[in-house]
Amino acid sequence: MNRAEFIPKLHWTQNSRHAKYDQSPSKKEAAKNIHDWNCYQEDKVENGTKRVSPCYYLHKTNMAFAARTGQQLSRVTEQFIAIPRAIANPDGTPYKSVKSSTTTVLAKRYLSATVSSIAEVPIPKVVILEGMFMIYTPPVASMSTFKDYTNFLAKRWLLPHFRVSSTHEVHVVFDHPGRCGVTPKAIEQCRRDEHNQTGPEMTTELQQITDETLLPKKWHQFLGNRRQKRLLVNYLSGSLLKVGRDIIVYHHQKVITAGGFDGSQQDHAYSLSWTDGPVIQHEHRLDSSHEEGDSRVWYHACHSQSPVMIFSPDTDCYHIGLPFLEIYPDLTVTIQLRSHFIDSRFLLLNVMHEALQNDPDLADIPRNKLVSVLQVTLIASGCDYVSYFSGLGKASFLNTLFQYSAFICGAVSSDGIIGCITDDSIKTSLVSFYRLVGCTYFRKHRSAFHSSSPHTLFKQIWNESLSSEQNHIRWLANIRDTIWDKVDFEDEVIPSADALRLHWLRCQWVRSLWCQAYQQFPELPSVQDHGWNIENAKVSVVWDTPQNLAAINERVELLTKGCKCKTGCKTNRCRCYKKKQFCGPGCHCVQCGNLGHSCRNVTR
Repeated sequence: MNRAEFIPKLHWTQNSRHAKYDQSPSKKEAAKNIHDWNCYQEDKVENGTKRVSPCYYLHKTNMAFAARTGQQLSRVTEQFIAIPRAIANPDGTPYKSVKSSTTTVLAKRYLSATVSSIAEVPIPKVVILEGMFMIYTPPVASMSTFKDYTNFLAKRWLLPHFRVSSTHEVHVVFDHPGRCGVTPKAIEQCRRDEHNQTGPEMTTELQQITDETLLPKKWHQFLGNRRQKRLLVNYLSGSLLKVGRDIIVYHHQKVITAGGFDGSQQDHAYSLSWTDGPVIQHEHRLDSSHEEGDSRVWYHACHSQSPVMIFSPDTDCYHIGLPFLEIYPDLTVTIQLRSHFIDSRFLLLNVMHEALQNDPDLADIPRNKLVSVLQVTLIASGCDYVSYFSGLGKASFLNTLFQYSAFICGAVSSDGIIGCITDDSIKTSLVSFYRLVGCTYFRKHRSAFHSSSPHTLFKQIWNESLSSEQNHIRWLANIRDTIWDKVDFEDEVIPSADALRLHWLRCQWVRSLWCQAYQQFPELPSVQDHGWNIENAKVSVVWDTPQNLAAINERVELLTKGCKCKTGCKTNRCRCYKKKQFCGPGCHCVQCGNLGHSCRNVTR
């Protein structure tokens, strides 16, 4: 029998959930090596029909070969590509999604924590504005120079706060890209640069910005160039201090800027105050080396008078600061999520902190770890440094935590439920992360399981002779096996345990960065020890271990390459026999005598 008959041709229709087998595929559909398969990874839409990804095709090829030959499939969830598609794009960059769903879930759950009227907000003594959002306010048509734009920003964002006599300080903080050297944020910056490329219509680059420099005609294209954006930040950091004399209403008030200075002043913060006249001075207490504005915001908040109001639409901002309310119990913080004349939204962070502590669904988590558990869950589900999970939004992970918090963050028990995702030990925090991911996939594909809960499933497969980590890996594999036949594309399947471990190391790096936001000069852990690689000053993600990558190459070769013997495959003229391997689905031999008991490569 010709082995080409074993390889099915896969047809996909929009209305059918599962593929059907037919005759062997054409040569164009059969890739010759793993590189070809990776080139096809991105899902495409043709005439309203989503094409089947090659990984799914290879999996069905393997299953069809086993069915036709009667050989048993040892594992139905083998990986066929070098990147985990659930957390990576086809080109090997981290998968990205939206953050805002988190705020929606929390706002619906804790109604008293969000308000829409400033009258319901504690009157702040200090207002901190994240300047990287301010600059996306486009200039109006009547403005011609950057001086006009600075006056506009000052009146739009700063003056309303200075009109309140209780306001003592208004801070404007900016990002300082590259301050901490090469960091994983460079991957996200490169992605944004590619997204902002505008071809020949790109605005002419400015070499410097002064008061009389003319404004660019296309503002968002101008901001899309990171060098131009940095020039604007440098200019605004100084010019906002100059115009402060015109917007300060009371003598006890100050304008403070930070993050926008370079050279010997790169870590400095400066203020403008008014006594007998305008005075610009160095604010030593607010000097810091934070690269990200959302971290610098919290350094300023923790070292300022309370109450504090922070303007930042970025969801990451208030998750960074939640644990600091326990370090600084007298700190009262309000987050302004939206600032529109007819649509404002405020998050009362202290009220949310108290609501979390009293949430009955989170009662099994120790109170001293609760807000950190929420923070780490949000990091693990995706942020600027870490991949998101395809098909699983941040809201999915958050709702899973609320539903299975006792199982995810349980104490030591006889069935291996150990550790919490906030533990310092990588072993105990890793298995807790495995439970978080497994529960999220279980919850999404609930109808595919016979077990009533992920904890019940875990008890059923628990093996006393194996370690806790090995049992968790078996549990993840069981979930992966179950959902394979319920999904259509490989980006809906749980990544391998090794890929998840590397993802968790990246999460630990981000957590270390966020936990130091209240410190003046944070010390970042090694990037290369946390799931990234640096080569030629460029950061790339390490998606899997070398052992797994080698196994994937062998697996793809088994399904796409093979012998074409016509003499029975029992001599060294057969490439499979010579390698001491059984012939597989990739072979096109005739009257084969080299069949084993498995469709995988097996050493005799």
